[in-house]
Amino acid sequence: MEPNDKHLESIATLVKRQWVLRARRDPNEGHSPIFVLPNELLSDIFRLFGEAYDEKRSCSAITLRSVCQRWKNVAESTPELWTGMLMQYGIEWTRRAVKWSKDLSLDLRIRQDSQATMVKRSDEWKQSATLTLAEMERLRSLDLSPYLLGTEVVENLLSARPAPRLESLIIVGPSNIARALNLRNNLFHGSSPQRLRTVSFSYVTVSPKCPIFRSHSMTSLNLWQCNVWTTIDHVLDSLVSMPKLESFNWCNESSPEEIERRSLPPMPPKKRKGKPATLHRLRTFAIRQQAQIVLGVFSQIVIPPSCEIELDFHLDFATSRADLSALLSGLDIAIGTHFAKLFPSKNVNHGYTVLLLGPFWLSDPHERGFSVTWATPTTKDIGELALGFCPPDSSTDYPLVDILTYMLSRWSHARSAITRVEIDQPEIFEEGGTPADSRTIATRWTQAFSHLNALETLAATIDAGPRVPEFLMVDTTILPHLSQVYFVESDLPKDALATLAEAFSRRCEEHNRPPVTIAFEGCMVGGVQMTQMCLLLGKKVAHLMRTPTMQGFIGRAGQ
Repeated sequence: MEPNDKHLESIATLVKRQWVLRARRDPNEGHSPIFVLPNELLSDIFRLFGEAYDEKRSCSAITLRSVCQRWKNVAESTPELWTGMLMQYGIEWTRRAVKWSKDLSLDLRIRQDSQATMVKRSDEWKQSATLTLAEMERLRSLDLSPYLLGTEVVENLLSARPAPRLESLIIVGPSNIARALNLRNNLFHGSSPQRLRTVSFSYVTVSPKCPIFRSHSMTSLNLWQCNVWTTIDHVLDSLVSMPKLESFNWCNESSPEEIERRSLPPMPPKKRKGKPATLHRLRTFAIRQQAQIVLGVFSQIVIPPSCEIELDFHLDFATSRADLSALLSGLDIAIGTHFAKLFPSKNVNHGYTVLLLGPFWLSDPHERGFSVTWATPTTKDIGELALGFCPPDSSTDYPLVDILTYMLSRWSHARSAITRVEIDQPEIFEEGGTPADSRTIATRWTQAFSHLNALETLAATIDAGPRVPEFLMVDTTILPHLSQVYFVESDLPKDALATLAEAFSRRCEEHNRPPVTIAFEGCMVGGVQMTQMCLLLGKKVAHLMRTPTMQGFIGRAGQ
């Protein structure tokens, strides 16, 4: 009987199975190149395979180990395959991964979000996490949230052993329970990780004598809603102990109930005994705290001119006129002195050229306040400076505009070279007393902007736009070099265009000023959509506006 196609297919299948079985018993018998490679070269291939599929390294390790007995032995002796397999497949696989990864450094992430699928077998997951954290001496990076393990368990594990290889430490503590994670003096068995470069803590209580502050390799320290220091001296001592620090961010949005006034440093700040804290490598410096703390720290550090600075002041305890006066004196000591160091020359053309007025961003969108940013300096290698001011929660009449006017009037290099102002927060001009009419508000704008004699461009966005026309009408003598006004996504009143035309006509006729370019982008003027429009307003174009087309447009805007 001649074999048919079905018989041939069956024979081929049997031969193939026989070949595979022989290859598993003796890889050389199969004569496939992959089976005759030396173990060392095969291990290198496994290692490269694991790196190429890093996110699925644990899956690839299990797969490689399952091919044949030889691959199983080689995979288990390739430690790089197992460093990414900790905790994902239960306690037994975690034990194997810890063993087979040998003495390699480990990158460990224990977070609620990444381990959500493990909740059904949380006891086994906790055992795996505990087993892995016991390898503290091998950890190169640790990203930890104690939610599933519990704060007490985590505190004990973190203090049980040193972490000599640790380079990056991220801890996000629980924000909604009474007992916060507490990192004491015995963290890492009281030993400072000398390789530690990056630290980021959120909702954690940290002792000022915590070993992390003694790490001379520290380059980045980020503290969000953390209780750390109790005095300005403690802050400065910690900063001095980190000479390689490049980035410092310390943010607390504390309510007045959480801070006792008597525990705050005096205002204006007192000079510290001894040398100031010198941070030659600092690139970014940001603090959001009560004003007394911010000024107390900033006034006593020495940083490079190129450092980007962001200082946010909570003004919960600057409620009276005497408090406001002390705050302004503190700003002079800390910020005014900083301006003088940045621009030692008396040349009025030296300074920042751009001024940005925006909101004070907080986690609560209903919080008021403003930020002022000085940008684009005339001198190279000088960083931006941003200041934020958040008034007391109970205050509806806080004189924020007085702070802005004071800074622009007192510090020459904060105003003299400013050629562009961008406004995104008009409410600072609406504070300061009883509800004010539009004329009073416009006068406050004038008081602040009268110091900007070099201003050429004024840009107003969204809510700031409607205040600009009347502000420019109050005093046509200010802003002698103004040549451009931009409105972006603003809803302007129906008489805005007519008001602008009158203001710039008076500037030209009474003070011999050049025409001003007015540009609208994505705006509404008296209900008329202006997606993109540009006008030239001044004495010479006044006659052009009387032509039927232009006169009709201005007439409709003014009706």
